[in-house]
Amino acid sequence: MRNLMNAAMYAALGLALVARPAVADKPAGIWADEDEEHVYAFLEDHQLTYWSKTKYHADPNVSYVRSDGTWESKEPMCWMGKRTGNVVLSANQQKCCMELQSHGDKLILKSIWGEPKADFGLCQERVLSRVESGTGLNLPGGTATQ
Repeated sequence: MRNLMNAAMYAALGLALVARPAVADKPAGIWADEDEEHVYAFLEDHQLTYWSKTKYHADPNVSYVRSDGTWESKEPMCWMGKRTGNVVLSANQQKCCMELQSHGDKLILKSIWGEPKADFGLCQERVLSRVESGTGLNLPGGTATQ
């Protein structure tokens, strides 16, 4: 009887793990932090577009600076010690290993490591919300998803 219960428990656990959506495989779309100062567009073919608001750039009429790069994902994608990440982001001479999590309608980026530094720009830890369209943000260069 006990073996039967253990077998049923392991079968249910196995099904739960298999049925769990792979968040890092499906971040497609446009995501922004609460203040809409940092915007990520996870595009097809692992293309990434990242915009950040800054007062330090060449054109005072443009609110955002655009960086194009790439994203790759798998479980595990990267690690440092015992901490693992499931996505690597690369743009504008930054590369970082992040743990990408989904909580309700939020996408959470947690830093594992970054080059040259993980606490600014593309590689900073953030809580993102989906943006239906980047048009209202007036993002320079637009996106392929618009």
